[in-house]
Amino acid sequence: MKKLVLIKNHSLHDFSYLRMVFSVLGVIFFLGTAPLYGQVVTVNGTENLIRMEQVTYLIDGQELVQNAPEGNQNPSPEDVPVIVSGIRLEDGRVIFATTRRPSVANPNAAIGSNEIRPSAIQIVRSTNVIISHRDPAFFDNLEEVVSTPDIRSYWDINSQPSIPRGDPFVDLIYRDPVVTSGYLLYTERDGNSPTDFIALGRDGEPIEGANVIEVRGFQWQTGINHVSNEPSQAQEMVLFSPALFASEEPIFGIRIVAVNEPDGKLVFFVNAISATPDLAERVNSELGGEAVLNIFDNDELNGAPLNPIDIQLTILEDFPAGTATLNPDGTVDVPPNTPPGVYTLRYQLTAGQDSDDAEVRIEVIEYKPEAFDDAVELADSFSRDSVVNVLENDLLNGLPALIENVNLTTISNNSAGFIQLTDDGSIDIDEGVPAGEYLLVYQICDAVDPAKCDQATATIRVAPTLLSAVDDDYGDVNLNRAGPVGNVLDNDLLNGEAIPEGRVQVSLLDADGLSGLTLSADGELSLPAGLPNGSYELEYEIQEVINPGNTDQGIIRFTLLDIQLEANDDAFTTNQNQAIVLDVLANDFINTGELLVETLEILEGPENGTLDQNADGTLTYTPGSNFSGADSFTYEICENTDRQFCDQALVSLTVRPILLEVSKVPNLTTLPIGGLVSYTLTLTNNSAFDLADVQVEDMLPDGLMLLSSDPEAQEGTMWLLETIPAGTSTEIDLLLMGIGLGPQVNSASIEIGAYMDMVQAVPVTILARPVDISVEKTSLGASLYEGNEFDYEIRVTNNGTSTGENITLVDELPTGLVYLDFTGDAEALVSGNTVTWTIPTLGAGVSQVYTIRVQATQVGSITNTVRVQVPEDQENTSTQQEDTDTNQVNPFFIPNVITPGNADGKNDTFEIRGIERFAQSSLTILNRNGDHVYVSDDYQNDWAADGLNAGSYFYVVVITDRAGESQTYRGWVQVVK
Repeated sequence: MKKLVLIKNHSLHDFSYLRMVFSVLGVIFFLGTAPLYGQVVTVNGTENLIRMEQVTYLIDGQELVQNAPEGNQNPSPEDVPVIVSGIRLEDGRVIFATTRRPSVANPNAAIGSNEIRPSAIQIVRSTNVIISHRDPAFFDNLEEVVSTPDIRSYWDINSQPSIPRGDPFVDLIYRDPVVTSGYLLYTERDGNSPTDFIALGRDGEPIEGANVIEVRGFQWQTGINHVSNEPSQAQEMVLFSPALFASEEPIFGIRIVAVNEPDGKLVFFVNAISATPDLAERVNSELGGEAVLNIFDNDELNGAPLNPIDIQLTILEDFPAGTATLNPDGTVDVPPNTPPGVYTLRYQLTAGQDSDDAEVRIEVIEYKPEAFDDAVELADSFSRDSVVNVLENDLLNGLPALIENVNLTTISNNSAGFIQLTDDGSIDIDEGVPAGEYLLVYQICDAVDPAKCDQATATIRVAPTLLSAVDDDYGDVNLNRAGPVGNVLDNDLLNGEAIPEGRVQVSLLDADGLSGLTLSADGELSLPAGLPNGSYELEYEIQEVINPGNTDQGIIRFTLLDIQLEANDDAFTTNQNQAIVLDVLANDFINTGELLVETLEILEGPENGTLDQNADGTLTYTPGSNFSGADSFTYEICENTDRQFCDQALVSLTVRPILLEVSKVPNLTTLPIGGLVSYTLTLTNNSAFDLADVQVEDMLPDGLMLLSSDPEAQEGTMWLLETIPAGTSTEIDLLLMGIGLGPQVNSASIEIGAYMDMVQAVPVTILARPVDISVEKTSLGASLYEGNEFDYEIRVTNNGTSTGENITLVDELPTGLVYLDFTGDAEALVSGNTVTWTIPTLGAGVSQVYTIRVQATQVGSITNTVRVQVPEDQENTSTQQEDTDTNQVNPFFIPNVITPGNADGKNDTFEIRGIERFAQSSLTILNRNGDHVYVSDDYQNDWAADGLNAGSYFYVVVITDRAGESQTYRGWVQVVK
């Protein structure tokens, strides 16, 4: 019998044994223990890696060698395997992929699930075959991928939802231990997804104390990609040693943790010659065994299974004498009756210059049953099934004992039948088991060899149940009421804690002479009405239901009094939007002292306001916004908080209204712009109470500007009146200026808390200022010929009594006139044929004259109009706001007679009218003999026949326009002297 004791604690609701293991992001904790893992070791392109110097591949029977970790290209064909046939390390050694094939275990629950899409997790094969995680062949293909160094075959974990980030993906389990002298090659598509690796022991669980390896970078960029699966992303590789796990136990598996959706593979590599540790477990010490293992079965040479004839075997450290024997063919024999123990041998394999060594471990045990003690702690005497199974910690031949391979019997049991060992090894407890310690001795025997047996003891400890009936004192009780007084179990205890419901029952032992009262089995004491005055003591008993012999007694004390309680109606008055504190209890009464304010309860609240209960028993009533009128509510006050003896009352409320009369009156209804108007704002308080904090805001329209007010505003156009007594009026006088034309409506808003009102005055119309501005225009009767320059004179006159401002003159020249110049006390603006100028001010009775010089360019009648305009803030009352001048432009004219001898000043020269419009003009005068008597290439209308006799002369006029075209005119002119 062994003393490996399994201890279990059970309470009322704990009927099963729970073992909890928490796993968060690859770090596992056991309750009450230290963290399972050792350190976290980071592998990347610079840390904790084994550097590769050359990688050799086989592609469709051809060899490809990569000599650098960068600049590599994807080889052809693109849809065939790319097998890593060897890797040369920095020290010159060449390593090879192992022939060992791991099995896949413990897959993530997402694999095969219909809750994620089929492509979320898949196997990518180099032959362009894609296998979904829902495909039954998924795991076979995953085992193939992690067993062969084909770079184009890998697992593919896509974006979420897939394997939840940080969750384990799968476990890779190896038949033999992972040699720490080997190598792990990890490849990942695009080298951008972190992955963690956890070492697993023989039982497939994480090895306690071993390091976690996290891969966060890569050394070798292969350039090799898949033909269709993300072809833009090539595989990257990193090589590291299993020794980084720093495990003190043999490593039989590796857990892959998908930190962030990795797409890759993990392949085990070994040296050219690889000796792998061997283990034979549970060898029967009595019978021994021949060829319990062969050390060569898991050894390799150049990445292939080893043939013993190709190597030299050296024993470095042999098995102890008389235990196990290594035979020349590699098998190990264990002779019968070898003592139990662990026996080891260390050997070395040599091939050429390379060698490797490994350990052979033989575990010899005695084949027998082993029973271990159990212990159970029970908090009470309730019945329970399967509080423990005694076989859970028992062994048969070094393996867990199962009811199928052992014979189980009870040797002794001192529980008087309350505790039973069932046929499957579990222990059941009957209800009512007394407190105490019970020993159940049992025996297990090997079903195959019944003579081999072992015994153990299951200890069951039932904790005692201590009942405590604590006395109750209910103080003064009103004899006028009937009903519950209290529950005696409220302060009673079971094992120092409140008694759970249903654990005990209550009975009344002594009623102290009172009749009609009741004490229920669950502890509630009720009294009838009309019992006599006096102080009383009752005795009661509590009894445990499952153990009737477990009892305790207690005393109930109270005094019956004739208590009178009266709640009286109340009436209160408040004002609109004004809260009020109501002391409704002030006129209420109880004959036993003070009323309990905590028993005040509103039965029916007000319809037009809210109530808040204050700690001192008063109530705060807040009328609804702008409500006035009658409101009410009912309340109840009680003798005590059990509300068995109470009275009700009605509270009536009157909310007086705000009666504020507001008017706003102007002293004028029309005024000119710039004129002044006064407004009187009157506020009359017709309420039954004073008004406080009255806020008035004048809402000025755009056409009015505030100049002053009485009283002055506190801010802008806002006044705060501290009070308007009931029955009085308050005025605000405002002086405003009209600044915008048209009807102007002035209003004001009034606010008193939530109360709001608005007043609007009659419209005031702002009129434009009258002015009388006339305009006159004349060309002064000038005789005009085509090409002549002449002036228009424009006279602007203020015929009124007020100054005109910003007067604008507009003269639109007609076709046939060209603008030349402007004269006057203003600046003209010329746009096309329109001439515009502005007179800033023109005083009453004042005139201004302006001249526009033009040139006539067309023959015919010319009509020109000028208009006067004033801004909208002025109204021009003149009847002559525009004027028109009409004149005639005569065509080009050559005279046929001149009279230079007359003293009348007419026709004194040979004047060719309209000659000015031409760019150049020449004149030649000939006498009757054809002699040239006058020649001018730039004629200026100045030939007067000086020095010539009267008579007829022949002229030749050549004119050239501005376009360079010439015309010639010939004729006779008569000179009269």
